[in-house]
Amino acid sequence: MVDGREPNLPPTRPALLEGRSLTKIFHRRRLGFDRTHKGVAVDGVDVTVREGESVGIVGESGSGKTTLARVLARLERPSSGRVLFRSEDVTRHPARQLRNLRSEVRFMFQSPDAALNPRLRIREALAEVVRIQDGCRSRGKIMQRVDELCAQARLETRLLDCLPAQLSGGERRRVMVARSIAGKPSLILADEPVANLDPVIQTEILVLLEEIRARRRLAFVVITHDLAILTSFCERILVMKSGLILEEFPLGTSVEMDSTRHPYTRRLFDSSITIAVREGRRPNFAQSRNMISGGRVSQDPGPALRRQLERGCPYREECALFQKEGRPGLCERDRPPLLPRNASSGHKIACHLLRE
Repeated sequence: MVDGREPNLPPTRPALLEGRSLTKIFHRRRLGFDRTHKGVAVDGVDVTVREGESVGIVGESGSGKTTLARVLARLERPSSGRVLFRSEDVTRHPARQLRNLRSEVRFMFQSPDAALNPRLRIREALAEVVRIQDGCRSRGKIMQRVDELCAQARLETRLLDCLPAQLSGGERRRVMVARSIAGKPSLILADEPVANLDPVIQTEILVLLEEIRARRRLAFVVITHDLAILTSFCERILVMKSGLILEEFPLGTSVEMDSTRHPYTRRLFDSSITIAVREGRRPNFAQSRNMISGGRVSQDPGPALRRQLERGCPYREECALFQKEGRPGLCERDRPPLLPRNASSGHKIACHLLRE
């Protein structure tokens, strides 16, 4: 945990960004076939981010967490559902009407290599963002603001004359941080903010983001597959699988496994090497292999099983509790709703078999 992190924010704080019944469907045409394949990336998700709150979205690859964040930022238009920014419905707004959203909701992309123009030196890349987000026109003021952003992101000014390819992974990540805090953002959606960095640099970036969040009172949404990152930075965690939120739980000073009861969440914790080392236990490598292979279900389950998994609980074929209870028809037939398990703490769970 990052020292100095604020306690959980009261639920009475105003909602900043909301998604209501969000669904995102991609239609892909298979090579050599006339028929298109429908892929449901986000399936009827409700999510709220409040002012100054840090929320984590975790799940294995392909769970829909990045797509959900892109839909919330209106980088993607939802197939159905609504996106509300400060209670205003921006779902169908054209690009011109999204300027307020773009200035306050910033997206930090996973790959700096893809986000940064390889032919622009860092000084010009940051100057371009300052011109757009801060509205500066004077060259002197723009350069002054660029220096301020570098100081806040702890990026050495000598690197401003470098091209992105000449920077290390950590330095490129600090450039991404500087870009995201230009202007006056209220919310930053960070997609894998410490991916492909060594543990020391990961810690430095997380501490930097926490300091920026506390100093500027920003809200954060962090997308990752590493639960250890979220437990040290976020106040509330959403666990996604197959486009659904299977569990939502708050974080205090520690993560109590008794409060995270969904079998999928338990598997994520068991397969995290970082959390295992922190708790002084051996990581469950069998669980890690299951996370890669998908347990009982292969990477591509085939059209018949895929159609079956579009109904009922998406985790059931990998769930030991489902097998133990004799494969109940309810799990195969109905999607489990995300319902409060502990109303006072904000803990919610989507599981037919764990309702009390």
